[in-house]
This record gives sequence, structure tokens and C-alpha cells, in this order.
Amino acid sequence: MDANPNIDPLYSASAAANVTIAEINNRNTAYNRGNYKSMHYLTGYTETDPIRDAAKDNYYTKTQIDDAKYLTTETDPVFMAHS
Repeated sequence: MDANPNIDPLYSASAAANVTIAEINNRNTAYNRGNYKSMHYLTGYTETDPIRDAAKDNYYTKTQIDDAKYLTTETDPVFMAHS
């Protein structure tokens, strides 16, 4: 007898057909650990490094870059003649 009683062709073609017992056990272990929000993970952060705070003025924000209207396309007739 086939070790896999699920002989439905739709099931056999699905991703679930390839799930192993080890993967199911790993999922159950992770699930049984419970709510990760209560496990003292970092949920917020305030930068306190004075060197980083001083250096941040040397970086551009996304808005500054978008507003600068940097060159996004170029037509070079010399390059085009050689390609």
C-alpha cells in the first residue's frame, strides 16, 4: 500500500504534498512557544550615539533626493553611434 494515503491529484500537485513530518514538528514547536510580543524583543529604539547624530546631517533624505530632480535618463549621440 502507498505510504501516502492522499492520492488526490490536486493534493499531489499542491505544496502541501511535499510537507515533511519534520517541517510539521518544527512549525508546531514554534507555534507552541506562544506570543513573541511578550518575549522581550526590541520594539523601539532611540539613537543616542553623538557621532551618528553629528554625521546624519551629511546624508540626504528620500524627499531631498526626489525633490532634487537628479538626472534619470540620458541620450548620448556619441555612445549611440558606437552601439
